[in-house]
Amino acid sequence: MDSSSPSGTPDHGGDDARAETERARRRVDLVDEAYFEATLQGEITYANRAWYALFGDDPSGLPADPLTTYFHPDCRDEFALYRDAALSSAKTLRQEFRVQH
Repeated sequence: MDSSSPSGTPDHGGDDARAETERARRRVDLVDEAYFEATLQGEITYANRAWYALFGDDPSGLPADPLTTYFHPDCRDEFALYRDAALSSAKTLRQEFRVQH
């Protein structure tokens, strides 16, 4: 079976998506603001250099603590409400939370 695209070239959609993700992450690594990606369960799957500098985590591996442990205790319940609203809404939501480090 041929996995070619309509143009007759091999379809490497998964490879292209991974390459684009890596290019985007390299760009995000250059910004001075902490940036992270996390699963819906709060497991951090990516953090940029500014994140590691802010929290003092070891940049050779992903932060081991769940995302909510980085928030100030007074903001954790608010974050849970924000997360639930973001997941149930088709709108882009933006919110700031205090962190502890």
